[in-house]
Amino acid sequence: MLNNLCFSSYEGQVSWSGKCVENEAEFKTFLTGPTRSRIFDEEQYTQYEADLRALATTGMASDTITRLLASEPEKESWEIGEALAECLLEKERGVKFPWNSDRDKRTPKASLPGADLVGFIENGDEVVLVLGEGWYDFLDT
Repeated sequence: MLNNLCFSSYEGQVSWSGKCVENEAEFKTFLTGPTRSRIFDEEQYTQYEADLRALATTGMASDTITRLLASEPEKESWEIGEALAECLLEKERGVKFPWNSDRDKRTPKASLPGADLVGFIENGDEVVLVLGEGWYDFLDT
């Protein structure tokens, strides 16, 4: 899906690079499939919804649960970018993210402290810690 190197640079010991999307249709499918599932934590949400609905014993309780489940705030652009980065790193590099960091939020609109992405990758007999941090240069905008 991502093969052509579009840019690369470095400063000191830090380097970065970017790849171009080769197949737009495949990329759109990737956004609406694994990336969307990660953004909305669909695996955990499905279990949470089932547990809540099992507690509802009246029509009024069911209506309250439906409203509660629909109250999720819109996702911020950085959340979509981080979910996309996680999914691409899983697919392209085999990085494992053992949990969805969205689950660590204390409030729906919170931004978590620390590294944006925390995962692991197997490198032979070793396991290497992978850290990712988003960065925006507002001076160039």
